[in-house]
Amino acid sequence: MSESHREVLKSRDPALAAVGQQYLDVMRDSHIGVVVIDMSQRFSWVNAAFARIVGWRPEQLIGQPSLLTQSPDNQEQSEEAIERLTSSGATFEWLKRPVLRRDGTSIEVTFEWRFLRDDGGGLVGFLAHVTSAASEPTAADHIYADLVAASDVGFVLLRRDGTVADANVALAGLVGRRPEDLVGEPFASYMHADDLGDALHALGDLVAARQTTVELPVRFVRLDGTYVATRVLLRTGIDDGRQWIAGMVVDVDGGGGAQHAEAIRVELERSNRELEDFAATASHDLKSPLQTITGFLELLQLTEGSALSEEGHDYIRRALAGGHRMSETIDSFLAFARTNQQNLQLRSASLDDLVVATLAGLEARIAAASASVTRGELPTVVCDTRGVGVVLQNLISNAIRYRDPERRPIIEVSAERGPNQWVIHVSDNGRGLPADADHLFEMYVQGESEGGHAGTGIGLATCRRIIEAHGGRIWAEPRNDGGSIFSFSLPDVDLID
Repeated sequence: MSESHREVLKSRDPALAAVGQQYLDVMRDSHIGVVVIDMSQRFSWVNAAFARIVGWRPEQLIGQPSLLTQSPDNQEQSEEAIERLTSSGATFEWLKRPVLRRDGTSIEVTFEWRFLRDDGGGLVGFLAHVTSAASEPTAADHIYADLVAASDVGFVLLRRDGTVADANVALAGLVGRRPEDLVGEPFASYMHADDLGDALHALGDLVAARQTTVELPVRFVRLDGTYVATRVLLRTGIDDGRQWIAGMVVDVDGGGGAQHAEAIRVELERSNRELEDFAATASHDLKSPLQTITGFLELLQLTEGSALSEEGHDYIRRALAGGHRMSETIDSFLAFARTNQQNLQLRSASLDDLVVATLAGLEARIAAASASVTRGELPTVVCDTRGVGVVLQNLISNAIRYRDPERRPIIEVSAERGPNQWVIHVSDNGRGLPADADHLFEMYVQGESEGGHAGTGIGLATCRRIIEAHGGRIWAEPRNDGGSIFSFSLPDVDLID
């Protein structure tokens, strides 16, 4: 076929128009086989490398059905690959299968299929890169592998569940680890907590095929607690029916930028660690004598109770209540101090299971208040299960504590999908929100419960700290029919199967 004939064919072929003449010129003499197939499943263009693989000349294939190089056993497999590509929304898919040669023999090859679309986005054909599985790696292949291995740019390959399948030395160096230490670990676990929400949303979009490529800033935390600011580019594809995510990670400041900000952050983390150590010490030093006091009061009540007046019994009851309340405050303070962004242990968890476990721990209080607690359909979320369990325990406990004395407590836990996130609601028919509800999540802000007993003023502040560490937020709203709705958001978990 003459060059003029090819140009006439190209002018009539939307698949070739979608590829572009410059690309065809570059790939004409490539060692990689290249095939352009139109929507009628005919060859629009092939290069010499593909023609050699199947034993034909390029001009003999153009215009012929692509089935010419497929055995009947593999036609269904090819159709399934195209269907996966269409349904997943991915931009490309790898597929290994044999092709039929002109002499009737077959040879194992690897196809990388891509959609071809016109300027309006309409599907006009397919582009495939074809390499023989039996061929030896070329010098270019070795050079490329060496460049990736020695590059200052981080490269990572992720599985669909977000764990690392492979990483180069540069990527491992960014987080202060060895490449082999990263394999099998969640990629998100090395990210700064403040960037975690956006990163999980982006990974979820890729896995759910809402996007095929994303780029975002991410700070990675090293073993020594310092962090490095990077720019991350992620792209999804399908290899033989399995979805993968390839990533490139660039250190945006060369490891030495923003030193002053880094010094401030390190000092703040040191201060937080000291606060946590102080809280643990204070908890022990305060609770030990407190337990002695309440223990002797209970012993006095048990052994000398008959000799005490009703007023004496009242004094002991008040002292014991104050002691238990102080113990609860100490525990709450310690829990708040230990809620640290760097301590999150993220994993995929059933929110329904977390609620069931929380209700089991509150069974006695629920029964004593004759409360009804129901739950709607709840999702699987990526979270620190201990932390989110603390949030649920606080919100449900508060719904019982601040109940309306005129009606039976009715509490409902539900969830709804928001933009790139799940929003979890804990609603009740209690006494409603105070006038200064905006301050509920601050330290030492206390409400007055049914019976006149206030909380510690630390629980909701702890909840806010936990949720913000997950990259979410927490808030409260009044219900139209009385009561309140406490809500918090967590990243959407489409990235976890």
